Amino acid sequence: MKSMKRPNMLSATFVKTVNAPGRYGDGRGGLGLSLLVRTAPRGHVTKCWTQSVRIGGRPTSIGLGRYPVVTLALARQRALENAQAIAEGRDPRRRSGRGDVRGARPVPPGPRRREPSGARNGHEGASDL
Repeated sequence: MKSMKRPNMLSATFVKTVNAPGRYGDGRGGLGLSLLVRTAPRGHVTKCWTQSVRIGGRPTSIGLGRYPVVTLALARQRALENAQAIAEGRDPRRRSGRGDVRGARPVPPGPRRREPSGARNGHEGASDL
């Protein structure tokens, strides 16, 4: 594999082209954001975003999503939102009334499925006897 120089700050081009396994940080002021590059068992490269933070004094890692679904810009935005939540005393891993810190909303339930007439409660109606 071709060796790439580690940048001080991540760039969209670097994220797209890096194939060497490892953890690549977003430099100083990156809010603990890093790109984790791994080689899967079948040989292809996977990339995912993580954020290292302290919640309640304990170090923890928060997954922000897989690349390329989550771009560098979106990962930085989510890392900033998580850091703001922690500064406000909230745990970004927990959902609040307005959805979680990353902005995801709970999926509303779909339409209720209607049972065909005469097949309620797993048995036939009295008129079918």
